[in-house]
Amino acid sequence: MNHRFRRTPFSRQVHVCFALVCILSVLLSGCAAAQPGAAPAAEDESIELTWLDVCAPITTPITDALVEKFEATHPNVKVTIECSQGDYAEGIFAKAAAGNLPDVMFSADLFTVPFVENGVLVNLEALSEAEGANTFEDIYPNI
Repeated sequence: MNHRFRRTPFSRQVHVCFALVCILSVLLSGCAAAQPGAAPAAEDESIELTWLDVCAPITTPITDALVEKFEATHPNVKVTIECSQGDYAEGIFAKAAAGNLPDVMFSADLFTVPFVENGVLVNLEALSEAEGANTFEDIYPNI
């Protein structure tokens, strides 16, 4: 049976929101405060980020394009995409319990609240404001 995805304005908004969250996550992941006494990272220092994604057929092209663009503008950063296995939320909580969370991850709005309540996600608003270039105006208020 041939099934096709029907695109609706809502699904387009969800995908735009997803892309914005992913871009902000990747861009702000390097904005964490330095450890006391730590030297600033050199521009030529090699950095590897892990991005956990659902790797669904509809999101993979978006993820690949975001990673390609990010790596082109940050040549010293390599992004490794890790595909989730099984139940996504359970996998995230298991990774959190094991202290093995990815640097960046996909989070649908239904996962956001439980992830925040359990300390899996970090509020990026202060980092965004400090950066001065990013705003959260285009993201749903509940995210």
